[in-house]
Amino acid sequence: MVWVTLHLLVDAEEVVLQVKVDRTAQHYEDENARNELISSVIMNYRSMNCDYTSVINFKSMSFVESEEAAQEQTIMESSPSASTSGEQSEGFIETPNVADDSLMVSGDMWTVTNVRRLLTLRLERETQFSQPKNRNMLWKQICDIPNKENVPATPLQCSQKYRNLCTTYRNNKQKVGSTGEGEIRWPFFEQMDSVLGCKASSIPPEDTHIVFQL
Repeated sequence: MVWVTLHLLVDAEEVVLQVKVDRTAQHYEDENARNELISSVIMNYRSMNCDYTSVINFKSMSFVESEEAAQEQTIMESSPSASTSGEQSEGFIETPNVADDSLMVSGDMWTVTNVRRLLTLRLERETQFSQPKNRNMLWKQICDIPNKENVPATPLQCSQKYRNLCTTYRNNKQKVGSTGEGEIRWPFFEQMDSVLGCKASSIPPEDTHIVFQL
C-alpha cells in the first residue's frame, strides 16, 4: 500500500490530490499503470465536483509510504516558499473503498439533488457564515436538517464539499471575466452566482487536499 500525491492544473490553477492505493510505488513505474491512475483520478475529480468543462492537465506525481508522510508532504508543497505556479485551492473529498485500479463513482452521496440542497442551506446562511466562530455550529445545524434521501453527511464533509464547489465556481467566474464567454454549463453556477456574484473576487483561494482510496 502506498500514498500517491498528484498535482493537477485545473484551468491553470494548481490542485493537490492524494490517492491511497493497494499497490507499490514500483507498480507505477510502468507508464500504462501511471496513465491509468491519472485518468481515473481526473475522472473521479470531475464527478465529485460536477465539473465537466474545466481543462485538467497532469503536472507531477510522488509516492510515500504512510498517510502522515503524505499529509506532511502536501503541507510542505503547499507552502508559499514551495509553490512555483498559480494559486492552490483547498477542499477534501473521501470516496468509497475501491479495489484494483478503478475508482467507484456510483453510490456517491453528492448527487445533483444533494448538492443543490447543500447550496440552498449554506447560501441562505451566507451572512451568518461571515463570522468564523459560528461556522462549526452552522454546519452542524445544516447536517441536522433531515433530507428526503436520508443521506448521512458530517459537518466536515459538507464544509469540504462546499469549498470544492466554491473553487469550481470561482474558476468559471474568472473564465467568464477573462474570455467574455456568456454561457456556463456547470449546473450550480447560477445558484451560487445569485448570492456570491457580487463578491466572487473576494472568495479566498483554498488548497484542494483531495483524498481517494483505490
